[in-house]
Amino acid sequence: MSKHLLGSILVGATALLLILAAGIYLTLPSSDVGSLNFEAGDLTVEIGKGVGTAKAPVVELDENGRAALAIPVSGTVLEDYPVLDLQFSSLPADASVYLVWQAEGRSMTHVSAPRSPGNRVSLSMSGQESWQGGARSVAILVAGQPGASWSVAWVTLKPGSLSTQLGVLLQEWLSFSPWDQRSINVNTGTRTPLALLLPVPVVFLLLTLSVAVYVVRGWMGSRAPSFQWRVVGGIALACWLGIDLMWQARLAWRVSDSVQRFGALDQKEKYHATDDAQLVAFARKVSALAGPSDSRVFVTSENDYLGMRLAYHIYPVNAYWRRRNATLPIEGSVQPGDYLVVLDDPLAIYDPTERMLVLAGEDRLPVSPVLDENADESLIAEFGRLYQVR
Repeated sequence: MSKHLLGSILVGATALLLILAAGIYLTLPSSDVGSLNFEAGDLTVEIGKGVGTAKAPVVELDENGRAALAIPVSGTVLEDYPVLDLQFSSLPADASVYLVWQAEGRSMTHVSAPRSPGNRVSLSMSGQESWQGGARSVAILVAGQPGASWSVAWVTLKPGSLSTQLGVLLQEWLSFSPWDQRSINVNTGTRTPLALLLPVPVVFLLLTLSVAVYVVRGWMGSRAPSFQWRVVGGIALACWLGIDLMWQARLAWRVSDSVQRFGALDQKEKYHATDDAQLVAFARKVSALAGPSDSRVFVTSENDYLGMRLAYHIYPVNAYWRRRNATLPIEGSVQPGDYLVVLDDPLAIYDPTERMLVLAGEDRLPVSPVLDENADESLIAEFGRLYQVR
């Protein structure tokens, strides 16, 4: 049995590698270009404060906990460079890294860029539809604690080659990244959602090929075919163990990383060490300005997940949030003195003349912007604005 089992898996794996190599090769861009290599001194500080020398710049995060370095690739055809390699010289342990770009005729797009051990980032952009056309801007964005500093050693944009794509795919499968707001709900089996191929369909193809090899070898043998379900079960078990061991290794690494990052922090410090740090700060300010805990705060947002998280962080103030609701509160449900937080909605317009809030050109509500005593204008954050119903 073991001879049939190992032989079928080895032949199936060989056939799988040939299929993957052929598939990747056929999707490679036809243009013949070389790698684009950038040293730290070639990058420009877009957000944050640049310190250090021109050849070895160090970037400090601004008061909002953000900093960005622009990569000089304006006009470059993005799809010619489906792989980005980035090496940080230094990076805070609690910082989050993003790649932000805009192509000609497209809106700004960003993706999370989890780092591997050694502060290395490798991204395959082949699966990104917006990574096409001429580049208007490409930047590395780091979010973390205000005042924290980081630096980049080099950045490389690589053209699509078979060896490059296979190397990045292997790294996506075998390297690790911390928990984020996506991975706590979805397990793709890869370090980022940008992987060219996901493990489960590939392993299923390996299972199919291995079983097919076993069946064909049995029929082509000199003796009468002898089909054994134990061999098929062994192949399936081997494939399942491969997937499960990858997941268990990733889970163990993430647990260890979480303990290292958050184990010594109290609850307040944990909030400020996560990607929600700015949202938590905004929620705390809303709670403080809303006053007593029996005040009513209505949260309206086009982004369900963002609205839900803000309402959670506003508690124990009486926050109201309704899923899939980007409209103002139902008429009659609000009363003078209630508060309204409008999040990430470009259609929400405040008319200062009539002191009315108009949302989507239909709903109207008499409100007044809530003023922060430390600011000259209404409370404005990256996330939204706070109003009080008149």
